[in-house]
Amino acid sequence: MHGNECPACAGRPPNVSITNDYLYTTIDGSKAPEERLAQLGRDCLEYALNTLCEEMPEVTESLKKDLRDAGIRKIEQMEADGVFIENVTQTEKAENPENLVIETEIALAEDSLERMRNESLRWDQLVTESAEKLSQIQDEAKCRTLEDTSLSDSVRNLASQYLPPNRLNIGTFLEDIQREKIKHEVHLHSYQEIVDLMQRVYMECLVVIRRGEQRLVQTDSEQIKESESPRQLIQAMVADS
Repeated sequence: MHGNECPACAGRPPNVSITNDYLYTTIDGSKAPEERLAQLGRDCLEYALNTLCEEMPEVTESLKKDLRDAGIRKIEQMEADGVFIENVTQTEKAENPENLVIETEIALAEDSLERMRNESLRWDQLVTESAEKLSQIQDEAKCRTLEDTSLSDSVRNLASQYLPPNRLNIGTFLEDIQREKIKHEVHLHSYQEIVDLMQRVYMECLVVIRRGEQRLVQTDSEQIKESESPRQLIQAMVADS
């Protein structure tokens, strides 16, 4: 290493930033497979730390350095123990059935969350439309200037043949509008309660997914000596640190 170069960047071509999801593209292909695997671990560590600092500005440089040092020590220990050599030379093993079950559960939960998000959007739209309709009714009620005395006798006589007497009084119209307003407010309140409930269910589903991910990481860590992949190695490294 030269100057202040971080341990996680050692062995990577110069002027290559660890910001790409395809981290393996930055690794020298001429190196031995176990060396490339170890470098992938270091690059993943650095990428994870950079992402952590972006999402959590409160993470200090000191904490970032401590996490990096712990991760580098773990990778160096794995190199010394021959873990990377073993993983690039051993025959392929079947996936852990428990991992497959968890991944299936996560996929189903994510699908349910997507449906709930779409349903929540539809409820939000309905609430907005109802609020607009209520506002329109209120505005129309304010603009009404028709008075009972403004109706001519001929119009009143004609209307009385089709409408009940109370419909010829503007006051009853306003009372009806007020009742409709109260009904709409009750509906809006009910809609909002449903939206809030869906939000709570959504957050609970997120917790379930996070727990599933933690179980997946824990299982990978326990099985690392039996079936290790680059992803599993990084998960085990982070869990141990």
